[in-house]
Amino acid sequence: MDLNLRGQAVTRVCFDATFTLLTSGECELRVETEAVLQVSAEGQVSFDPESPEVVAAHLTRLARERDHSD
Repeated sequence: MDLNLRGQAVTRVCFDATFTLLTSGECELRVETEAVLQVSAEGQVSFDPESPEVVAAHLTRLARERDHSD
């Protein structure tokens, strides 16, 4: 599913029993079940929000990319 978030920056990533991503376009995305994140044109990462270790580095990179573009 394409959520049409292109052009928006990741402003916050939160992990608890769910995974929440906030964007500069005031979008809040909350994931409560297993999901797949497209990390590059060729690659995807499957993850469970209650065990985010697999995807945490990719999401942290997204937030840092915004910090460097300011």
